[in-house]
Amino acid sequence: MEYVADAVAPTAPSPFPNVQAVATATVWTFGNGDGAVGASVSATYSTPGIYIVVGHLSDQGHGNASEAFLIDVGSPVYSPGGSAPPVLVATVSPAIDVPLGATVALTAQLLTGSGSVVPYRFLWNLGTGSGSYRPDFDWTYTSATSLGANGSLLVAVNATDLATDAVVGDQFWLPGFAAVETGGFAPRADALVLSDGGGPSFGPAPLSWRGNASVSGPGSTAVLWEFGDGVEDLDLNVQHSYSIGRYTVVVNATDSWGDSATDDHPVAAIGTISVTASLSTVSGTAPLTVTFRSTAAGGVGPPYQYLWTFGDGLVATTENASHTYDSVGTYLVSLNITDSVRTTAEVNWTVTVTASSSGFPSLILLTAGGVVGVAVAIVAVMRRRNAPGEGPSP
Repeated sequence: MEYVADAVAPTAPSPFPNVQAVATATVWTFGNGDGAVGASVSATYSTPGIYIVVGHLSDQGHGNASEAFLIDVGSPVYSPGGSAPPVLVATVSPAIDVPLGATVALTAQLLTGSGSVVPYRFLWNLGTGSGSYRPDFDWTYTSATSLGANGSLLVAVNATDLATDAVVGDQFWLPGFAAVETGGFAPRADALVLSDGGGPSFGPAPLSWRGNASVSGPGSTAVLWEFGDGVEDLDLNVQHSYSIGRYTVVVNATDSWGDSATDDHPVAAIGTISVTASLSTVSGTAPLTVTFRSTAAGGVGPPYQYLWTFGDGLVATTENASHTYDSVGTYLVSLNITDSVRTTAEVNWTVTVTASSSGFPSLILLTAGGVVGVAVAIVAVMRRRNAPGEGPSP
């Protein structure tokens, strides 16, 4: 059964796009506490946020079809000529009462408010250990032991806007994902069973990645590994070397009866982060205002996290910053940059702040007042001695 939905995410408040199904018995939950039953339904979201909508249809013969929709409801934009930030749209199908051996399709897009596709980079992670850097991928459900309580599946998806490095994403549970029949029996879609694993998921390049698989099923079976860089392997146990970049390893299993299963693993081979940074000055008299600028490259690429530590207890988390030192002293300034897999780079400077040289220094004398615990400040202005021929100082 196919569900069809308008993929353009609305802005709040806005009606959820009509979703059509072929059966009026389809049960819908909208992720906001509401639900409905019908072939064509709608819901209104008044609060910005990410909602998980699920449509589920079953028959008396225990057949069922389902799909989950991630709906990213953004805030209205009131500024003249302003544009709404991109929104994330994703689907998981099937999403409820999924039998062992069934293949789940996961899809995602990052869209503008008008429905145009935004250039992006994706990362999917499932609670089973599988995942992908591709926006769309297939995953075969093979083991209930990797699920959460009551057969729930944990799904996380993040999209990075390549133009701005802004990250949009969410993590959510799909309750009742695994099909369970009377007596706790877990039904199977077919007899082919794929069990696989691999790692590490990230590390410095050149990265040596190892994978292993076992397959059982009717007739003869076969395995095909695709490493995401054009290289393939037919062995059960594999090893592959990656240069800098992000990749998705896909392992496919088949049997002679036409059954198939697939799994995906994200891999990031990391280069060093290079930093170009500068300070407008490293010395001067108080109060001293310093402008901090930086540019980062390398690692697994943006987005980067920035942490400026100014040495006086204050910090900034922007790419560029400005800070004023009011007190005389020597300050250790550091810039720490981290990429999405926690590769770091650090640069350090010393900023020296001196006292202002004035012809009229002030001396503050403290003397005890007449009342115990009270201090009286007496300011004495030291006058400089007149040079010969000068008149009296004012």
